[in-house]
Amino acid sequence: MLSRRELLATGATLGSGSVAGCFGRSGASWDGFVQLKALRGIREGEPDVDLVRVSIRDRDDNVGTRTTDEYETFFDDPSQPTVDEETHSRLERAVSGSLRYVLGICQEDPQASTEVSCRNTRTTRESFNRVQVFDGVEAELSDDGFDVLESEPPSEPRTPDWA
Repeated sequence: MLSRRELLATGATLGSGSVAGCFGRSGASWDGFVQLKALRGIREGEPDVDLVRVSIRDRDDNVGTRTTDEYETFFDDPSQPTVDEETHSRLERAVSGSLRYVLGICQEDPQASTEVSCRNTRTTRESFNRVQVFDGVEAELSDDGFDVLESEPPSEPRTPDWA
């Protein structure tokens, strides 16, 4: 299997959410790495709002983090967000709506030696909390989104240049 850096160098379009072939079917296994973590506020009749978003921005492993100012104090470390049950309830009240947890996972396409597929989809709060950007993961894709089965921090320590 290619390393995360090699996967990115092959031409992955990060954050595209597009999937080819077997990668899109429910029940498919995803073995790859986390390239996106986001928490979105959902209000009926209004555009979704990213409360926090951490993602690999480019093939040089530059990472960006973005937090909506009014929600920044809800996160101990916005660059590695986790949300406990109490914070979840407080955030729902603050946005006057619901929350959607999102993970983006990239993996090598076994059908093509140099293709990378990335998928951004909803996940549970528990799966969201289990991983951070760059972690290796084994996840299952269902109609409800990603369920992280296993995770592992990257083998190379990361000190990203947060933008």
